Amino acid sequence: MSTIAFGTPYGTVTIEGETTSVSVNKETLRFLADNTEGHAYEAADAGQLNEVYSDIGTSLGYTTEHRDVSARYLGIALLFALAAGGASLAWFSRLP
Repeated sequence: MSTIAFGTPYGTVTIEGETTSVSVNKETLRFLADNTEGHAYEAADAGQLNEVYSDIGTSLGYTTEHRDVSARYLGIALLFALAAGGASLAWFSRLP
């Protein structure tokens, strides 16, 4: 698992007039990355964060896989048709 330490050691946020420290715990993030065979990245500003995402993007990938899901919808439609027939038998004592 890769981690990104984004921010500064002296970061704060003010919510409803109360200022709270939101410093980055780089040591814990690095420990987590090292123990999961990932990489620990650091970014202090948006420019550095974009660089990190660019670097991570080169090591990640995806594959598009097309699957036929029509059988699932046909099965659901069949269940509804059977339920409608059963309700018709119960209500009118005959099929439509």
